[in-house]
Amino acid sequence: MGVRKFRIVKLARCLHRRWRCPTPIKAISAILLSLTGNLNPESYKSISRTVNTMGKYVPVFELLERSSPIPFLMMGRYDAVGQFYLDENNEVAINFPFNDNKKYIAYLNKLGKLFAREADIYYIPNGAASHLKIVEVPYNIGGASMGNDASDGVVDTYEKVFNHENMFVLDGSILPVSLGPNPANTILALAERAIEKIIWEDKK
Repeated sequence: MGVRKFRIVKLARCLHRRWRCPTPIKAISAILLSLTGNLNPESYKSISRTVNTMGKYVPVFELLERSSPIPFLMMGRYDAVGQFYLDENNEVAINFPFNDNKKYIAYLNKLGKLFAREADIYYIPNGAASHLKIVEVPYNIGGASMGNDASDGVVDTYEKVFNHENMFVLDGSILPVSLGPNPANTILALAERAIEKIIWEDKK
């Protein structure tokens, strides 16, 4: 078993033993009671007993009753490379080739299924991303990419805008592609490097 697979299996088994969320039916019932001001420990116990009993005798209800939603964040780097452009109304638009990510999405689903099997839970793929082409972008990068010159980028390796004196871009927009993990430290390191160069140039 590979190191990565071993870690996933170990995490899944730990999760299976130690952590469960309230099931959707119990959670929704508790929220509704809370909104009416009638939620207390005894009322939640009553909800739990009722839901558990119905789950034993109603097949569909049983599936919902034993379902504990667990958000599973899998972070990586897309194979697709998008492009910002101005449309006919001079508004910013983006061209993002979703189909270039088929292998990447298939790999994530493979890991998700492995995790679910070891944790004894169901795995539901991200349908919004695969079918509706809607994705969450927690780290917005790109738009003023670093390049060799003005023909293929906006800033140089010290984040200075080409052909503009004393103009710098010190944020995530200079990164041309996704780094995979959280880019915050990389953005900070590049900004610090650029500031050091600015100070050094000013002292000359």
